[in-house]
Amino acid sequence: MKKRISVLLSCICILGTACGVAEAAEGTDIQLDGTYVVHYRDQHDQNPGDRTRTGYKETLTLNATIPVQEKLSLYARFTYQTLQNNYGIFSADYVNSKKQNNAALDAMGITYKNAAYSYKLGLQALTFGGGAIYDNTYIGHHALPYAVKISGKVGRVESTFIGAKTNYQTGIENDTFYVLQGSYAIDKKTSVGAMLANVSYGKDTASRYFLPNRNVCYLSLYGSKNLTDKISLSTEIVRSNSSENNTAIQATIKKKLDAKNTISAGYYRIENDAVVVDYNAAEMSTYPNSNAQGYTVAWTHTFNQNISMKIGEYSYKKINAASSSGAATDRSRFTATVTAKF
Repeated sequence: MKKRISVLLSCICILGTACGVAEAAEGTDIQLDGTYVVHYRDQHDQNPGDRTRTGYKETLTLNATIPVQEKLSLYARFTYQTLQNNYGIFSADYVNSKKQNNAALDAMGITYKNAAYSYKLGLQALTFGGGAIYDNTYIGHHALPYAVKISGKVGRVESTFIGAKTNYQTGIENDTFYVLQGSYAIDKKTSVGAMLANVSYGKDTASRYFLPNRNVCYLSLYGSKNLTDKISLSTEIVRSNSSENNTAIQATIKKKLDAKNTISAGYYRIENDAVVVDYNAAEMSTYPNSNAQGYTVAWTHTFNQNISMKIGEYSYKKINAASSSGAATDRSRFTATVTAKF
């Protein structure tokens, strides 16, 4: 515990001066923003095996937006990550690298916005539905797909169309996604949504992760509700047309303790063929593994509008112990992150 506390205090000191960086961009045409994150992990694997690993990493994300015309702009993202541990790339977010220091220009494209809709074309991070089926938070070369995303809001209805193709390294057949999703605000406290996705997997993805079908359809129902002024609940249920292992569910409840502190607890159960599989990073669920069920708990403290700290733990067990894909072991993980926005 002393080690964990010392790491957190060091994070706060390091990041205390990070939030003035963006001021240099004021008065210029290029708009810059980003995050600097210090992350500590303590992970215990069990059944099969019994080992504990710890890791420490720092991640810089820099986003640039360049206006071309009033409604048209270019965007790009630069990411850098350094790892400190004795277990190779353990805890890395970069894909396709065995190094402990990585940098890449991994997102770029164009955006167009009018009164009701926005259009985004290029390499970009994507989230389907409520995030259980696909939430691409990985970074680095080949991490993000090429996509066109059209989204807009009319009245209480928000709708999004996504057409995407993965950006795997040379020699690997890519996957294609087509997604239609929308949400409806019933009132100020309640919203519901639905998502329909069709994924055509490349032969490499299907064979690497033992997928029974090359073409899979996914249906997601999700929603959120403010139970009180301080307590909120979000849920999602996913079902694919695979013949088995085709269901995922997640639910999270959050409570705001005061202006600076929030606690949360969640449950999830994600079967193997209920989430979209990425060749480089396995399933892209919000939680780190399919074929797993478990819980999450977390405490978030906001120091100011730019700096926050989150301490959490998640634990899960394999659903199907005989499966060779998805979760490799029963696992528990303690994490502590400090994030600076600029």
